[in-house]
Amino acid sequence: MWATFNTLTRKFKEKANKPIQDPHTGQTTNDPKTIANILAAVLVNKREQLPSYSTEENNTMKKQIGVAVKEKGDYDKDFEIEELYHVINKLPKNKSPGLDGITNDVIKEMGPKSKDFLCHLYNMCLAKARLPRAWDTTLIVSILKQGRNSLSPDNYRPISLTSVFRKILEHLIKHRIEEKIDKALSRRQVGFRKKRSTIDAVVKLENEIKIGMQEKNSVYAIFYDLTSAFDSVPLQLVAQKLSMHIKGKMLDLIISLTKIEETYVAIKNVISDKIQFTKGVPQGGVLSPLLFNLVLADFPFKNVDGQIFADDIVSWAKGRTPEEAKKTMKISVIEAVNWANLNKLVFSNKTVAMIFNANKRNDLQRLEIDVDGLHIPLVNHTRYLGMSIDLKLNMKLHINNILRETSNSINLMKCLAGKNWGADRSILKLFYTAAIRSKIEYAAPLMAEM
Repeated sequence: MWATFNTLTRKFKEKANKPIQDPHTGQTTNDPKTIANILAAVLVNKREQLPSYSTEENNTMKKQIGVAVKEKGDYDKDFEIEELYHVINKLPKNKSPGLDGITNDVIKEMGPKSKDFLCHLYNMCLAKARLPRAWDTTLIVSILKQGRNSLSPDNYRPISLTSVFRKILEHLIKHRIEEKIDKALSRRQVGFRKKRSTIDAVVKLENEIKIGMQEKNSVYAIFYDLTSAFDSVPLQLVAQKLSMHIKGKMLDLIISLTKIEETYVAIKNVISDKIQFTKGVPQGGVLSPLLFNLVLADFPFKNVDGQIFADDIVSWAKGRTPEEAKKTMKISVIEAVNWANLNKLVFSNKTVAMIFNANKRNDLQRLEIDVDGLHIPLVNHTRYLGMSIDLKLNMKLHINNILRETSNSINLMKCLAGKNWGADRSILKLFYTAAIRSKIEYAAPLMAEM
């Protein structure tokens, strides 16, 4: 926002590349090509360090998938032109293009004959379960995570930009299979699903904790964190889980879509050398949320309650004493760790626990859980789906965070609201609604209960 303001006031200067430190040599560099290659190497290394299936396990899964591909599928009929028009009409404007530079706006301006040909091309993809090579290339833009040190290449979030033609195909597929996949998901999964939101998940969690506390119970909650969640999912696992619900040519085509042949990391107008992944669904991919949900559908909540929003997993157990709540929760954690090991996923050291209604005289360290190398520390506060949660559940911590986060926006708004120049009332209202009011209203349902 401040960059935009400085541009308007002619204070903007072209920024040099933020330097990045090479994790191997320890040297810093500003060279775009070198930075792109460092970020690319880090992405590949992260995936290679994660657990993988053995050759025997891979072969078993391949056989299962192969059988499903040969079966007659319910979604193998040709795409119809009406389906294509529906997808194109819903394409958002002003979205970043892939490596080919073609935007959604260009597709929207295509004539009827061009769209007929495009529909024919998509049906060829379905029939052969293959993509044109130009669609099988991904450009990764690395976004620095909020509040992180820009020198460390580990602090960047990869966002995948693919060809708009590929995205349209993924939308066509998603519209066909979404209802089927949704029925296969757990009732506890609330992310990327219709009529469910992050605030619904936060409200449910806090209500369950408050009910437990009103019943004079201790409530033990664990906030799981998966290491590089979207990036760590084995593609063979995605295909195997999908094969239980989707068969035939459609299954084969989706598997092809998960295996991107060429990937490049971009820094401004410079791209890295080519890299290739064997793990992970692309962050920003149309089908990625659906496929990731399917992978987590059988996450175990043994003897406890919980919910899953994308890769944010939380579970809670109640007990008459903190020790009783911990005992129940530890059984559940053992099941969760076994599930992660089976699926070649890893819980990170950011996994934390909170225990509500615990007597202050309790030895909290004794109530922490350790399972198979996973140590889950007890903390006094954490952040869940944008909400700051503390042991008192009194919103004080969250309100303080809102004040801190909105202060910059308020200062910027003051700068834009000059007496003799600047934005008019309607623009200021739009800015206020988007940058300030939205953050305040996010927790409104919980504030109403105070």
